[in-house]
Amino acid sequence: MTVAKYDDAVVGAGILGLAHAFHLARAGRQVIVFERSARAVGASIRNFGMLWPVGQPAGALHELALASREHWLGVLAGAGLWHEQTGSLHLAYHDDEAQTLAEFVSTADASYRCELLEPADVAAKSAAVVQRGLVAGMWSPTEICVDPREVIAALPAWLACNSSSARRSPPMNDPAWWRVVEPGRPIVCSCARAMTCRRFIPRLMSARDCFVANCR
Repeated sequence: MTVAKYDDAVVGAGILGLAHAFHLARAGRQVIVFERSARAVGASIRNFGMLWPVGQPAGALHELALASREHWLGVLAGAGLWHEQTGSLHLAYHDDEAQTLAEFVSTADASYRCELLEPADVAAKSAAVVQRGLVAGMWSPTEICVDPREVIAALPAWLACNSSSARRSPPMNDPAWWRVVEPGRPIVCSCARAMTCRRFIPRLMSARDCFVANCR
């Protein structure tokens, strides 16, 4: 029996797991992704739907968010997945809220590209905004909307077809999956329910030079 060999095993085909698999495969590593269901149905389809760089603090985290945004644009376009570069509006209906927005715009570095808006300018951006009582708004052009269910369903197959070093395994509840993998690198555990992984990890621990890194 021929045993398939991989450099890295990623447990969980949610956003975190697919991101790890994407970058590992781009680096030329042989990657396999395990998912307990036919497709990921956990937090990634409930808590994910907009790329939100403006929500990160200035410095390294914001730079990382902007770099991640560029990766996402390339992947979404390459996979033909719906996305819209909507930007984001932040609304103030009280004076203290407007002051907070003004302070943010005045102190943020140029990478944020934010703009303070008068109520009329907010209305020009979106007719859906309730104008009554609106004091001010802030516009950020960097945010992108995606459909989380479509992304999670389509990305594994796209990654497998567009990288010779990444493939999707059978669901994790297939009891044979651990027998065909002999990882020599950490397992990146991205699943929200760590107990799911712990059921299988002891079997992998016996593999030579294998150790486990749980990211949660």
